[in-house]
Amino acid sequence: MFKLLVIALTFSVAFSFYENSDVVELVSQNYKQVDDGIWFMQYYANWCPHCKALIPTWMKLATLFEGILVVSAIDAGSQSIQVDYIPGFPMFRFLFQGNYVMYKGTKTLNDFI
Repeated sequence: MFKLLVIALTFSVAFSFYENSDVVELVSQNYKQVDDGIWFMQYYANWCPHCKALIPTWMKLATLFEGILVVSAIDAGSQSIQVDYIPGFPMFRFLFQGNYVMYKGTKTLNDFI
């Protein structure tokens, strides 16, 4: 039982929601790159069922907006990135010229567009 738990925990830490997609996954090592351009950022937790359900939509959005804005994702449940306040997961913010704007709309592809 203990070995199974260790394997599960290792997988959950190493698992990436957006591998092999146009979504830029931000971690503490590359977070400073958000200074350039326009960013649509998703803050998620890998245990959140709402976040998991959103994966296909977020990946489609990243592909649609490639070259226009950067669609990114941050595993706020495991990264050491300072965020002012996360009221719940998933949370979305736009970043342009150093200013953050919270997105509070619904979470379908058509609504994001």
